[in-house]
Amino acid sequence: MRKQLNYQLNEQDMLDFNLFYTFNTPSLTFSRNMNKYAYSLAVAVLGVALVTLLNLPNFIAFGIVMIGFLRIVLFNWDLERKLKRSIKRRVESGGLVLDTKNSVRFDADCFVVGIGKETSVNKYSDIEHVAVGKNGLYLFMNSKHAHILPRRIFEGDAEFDETVDFINGRVRA
Repeated sequence: MRKQLNYQLNEQDMLDFNLFYTFNTPSLTFSRNMNKYAYSLAVAVLGVALVTLLNLPNFIAFGIVMIGFLRIVLFNWDLERKLKRSIKRRVESGGLVLDTKNSVRFDADCFVVGIGKETSVNKYSDIEHVAVGKNGLYLFMNSKHAHILPRRIFEGDAEFDETVDFINGRVRA
């Protein structure tokens, strides 16, 4: 399979990757769940304790418990909103450049990634993890570096699946 794909990443691609990474990385899953559930539960318990100790009306305790519950319900929406804002700020400050022309070419023994005028030749054996998300294919070279291939750059699901199978075959070989 010798295939070349040309593309340009956009803010949505970065958001999709960051959400995928956040929800599929074990260490981040633990801290996200602690933030989502434990802190919300702590607020509710502390609120009920204060209401009980101060002998306040029950509707105040109910209100505090509901605030904790709302935090749980709205957590994912708030996380996505914060990630969008962070990506937008990084793009505006020049810390994240998305207007470069990218390319990736899959050869039998290696894959070549072009980002702007820079080109790197990578061995399939250097890929630590191949992750397939709803919106893209992510080739993790290590825990801090991944090549993002949005699903939209493929001609369809068949080409996407064929590419995933090809890469997986090379990584495991």
